[in-house]
Amino acid sequence: MKELRLIFGIQLARIKNIVYPLRKAFVIKAILLTAFVMLFEIGIYLFFDKIFRYLLSEQSFNERFVLYLIERLMGMVFLMVFTMLIFSSILSSLSVIYLSRDLPLLFSAPMNINRIFIAKYFNTAVISSYTVVFIMIPIFLAYAHSFHTGTAFLIPALIVLIVFILFSTGIGSFITIILMRFFPAKRTHQIVTVLGLLMIIMLVSAVRMMKPERLLQPSGGTDFTAVVKSITVSSAGYFPGTWASRAILGAGQKDFRMFLTGFLPLAAAALFIVLFTYHTAKKIYYRSWALSGISRRGGSTSRSPHFEIALENAFGFLPAKPRALIVKDALLFFRDTSQWSQLLILAGLVFVYLLNIKSLPLTSAMLQSGPARGLLSYLNMTFMGFIIATVVARFGYPAVSFESKSVWVVRALPLNYRKYLWTKLLMFFLPMVILVLILTYISNLMLEIEPVMAIGSLGMMTLITFALTGLGVGLGAAYPRFHYENATQIITGLGGLIFMVISLVYIAIVVILMAIPGYLYFAYITTKHVFSVWPSVVAIAGIILLSITLAVIPMEFGYRRWKNYQL
Repeated sequence: MKELRLIFGIQLARIKNIVYPLRKAFVIKAILLTAFVMLFEIGIYLFFDKIFRYLLSEQSFNERFVLYLIERLMGMVFLMVFTMLIFSSILSSLSVIYLSRDLPLLFSAPMNINRIFIAKYFNTAVISSYTVVFIMIPIFLAYAHSFHTGTAFLIPALIVLIVFILFSTGIGSFITIILMRFFPAKRTHQIVTVLGLLMIIMLVSAVRMMKPERLLQPSGGTDFTAVVKSITVSSAGYFPGTWASRAILGAGQKDFRMFLTGFLPLAAAALFIVLFTYHTAKKIYYRSWALSGISRRGGSTSRSPHFEIALENAFGFLPAKPRALIVKDALLFFRDTSQWSQLLILAGLVFVYLLNIKSLPLTSAMLQSGPARGLLSYLNMTFMGFIIATVVARFGYPAVSFESKSVWVVRALPLNYRKYLWTKLLMFFLPMVILVLILTYISNLMLEIEPVMAIGSLGMMTLITFALTGLGVGLGAAYPRFHYENATQIITGLGGLIFMVISLVYIAIVVILMAIPGYLYFAYITTKHVFSVWPSVVAIAGIILLSITLAVIPMEFGYRRWKNYQL
């Protein structure tokens, strides 16, 4: 126990050093993050409160049938949570149990290796499950409020949730231990990323085909029952989500027998998985960690001269120095599997987005009118803007930070720093704008958008891509982070938070301004009123000016900060 207290004390000391002394950047980040989390919590609460209240208000449903429907709904929720926890725990355990920087120090200390694994496992469980806790708490609160169970219901509900988390993260940690025994760390990360992406795509595709949005507009008891049965998983007794939902409903209804029939098998399964993972780790954990460390330091990367020549020819229209920088960044990008594998995740997001568009009832009378299709066009631009912001946050914002330990080489070169940053922008803007325009064109065809609106959306997406890329690269240069364990950590600083907030505000302003000419155009074609040109010209000019400003000012700000940056 003394060793566990020491390891957990190190983690607490890390958190204390981050929080204290309270820095202005940390306070701003904490306030904005808290506000975002609260809005997220309120949205989930209102969504499930609406569903629970409908179930109670439907006179054709008796109490037993209501509990049956809720149990099946909870089963669907726990299926999604189960998938999230396994995938998250695999990635987290890979970083925490095998790639954490303090492991060499801990293994060299006179400590029991089994105690180190226990501490790292619980650390993995916390890191991979805090999002799930934030999701489930408002669901429990909505259930307690709708069914008047009282706040005491939350205690057994949270206990069930903790046991479910231990069960799921135990499976994820076991998978990581087995993979690390036979594969090096980077190869394991690639395998996990691809498998996790396929699993998430299949899960989301299945949920989309079930059309759960029909829950918000039930037309009757029979229809609602059919909807619930079509969107939920099988209520087989061996599924852990069924055990968890049954235990939670038993706690809410103060049915001790129902609670035990769900909690006992869940607790037994969690105990078995945790112990089985622990005993497996006793045999192979240290050896697999040592081998993964050797594989990370060893090996070489093969170079393809043909690919380098192709890049040189593709950017031959640029001067020598910018062309050399772009070729260098492109080669590093494709050699680093942790970077280009993220493109698979991007492809998955695009697939899910297009699948959602395909699921829209475009043949319904409500969506046949011109204004309705115009609204779909604005929503399409909004979600496309979110996708662009996500991609820039993952690849554009860390562009300078990707120099990492070789940043001193770049600083020692006879480069104009302003041109250096604009070269970074150009490298990410060109391929991104091509992909965005193709995706926008395809989505406009699927939504059957008016030609005028479709052409306007292509122009707007070009401006949005340029503005967000400039914003990301500029702020990334102003707030670089050259020491990181994972590239996803770069965006978590103050600059990343500022980027996300400004991006959301900018996308909202662009959509609002674009609505002015859109509204005037549809008023013209529907009522034959005279089309007002000047309001449309002013709105479009405002979008262009705002987009250019949003790209240029952060780039200049990043240039000044980067020029004076001390290594």
